[in-house]
Amino acid sequence: MTQMQRQMTMLGLPIPLLMLCISAAAIGAVSCIIFDWLPATLPVAGGLFIGMWRFFHRRCRVDIHYDRSLIKASRFWRGNRVHRHLLAGGGLR
Repeated sequence: MTQMQRQMTMLGLPIPLLMLCISAAAIGAVSCIIFDWLPATLPVAGGLFIGMWRFFHRRCRVDIHYDRSLIKASRFWRGNRVHRHLLAGGGLR
């Protein structure tokens, strides 16, 4: 359990952020195919992947838990708006 604070990475990014990069590249490639811009498919997909990889890699070098704050912190705000409570100490009412 020596590396418990660091999660597994591929190409220097945590897996969820790498999947975001791959998804953006795939959406760019599919949109080029749909709009019939076939010669631009590979440059657009590659550019999106490399651009997002650089963006996320810089953020992860500053904060190694950037993926968790980006992806999982918004789950609280998606909940039921009527029954959502933030409690600091104390118990449930």
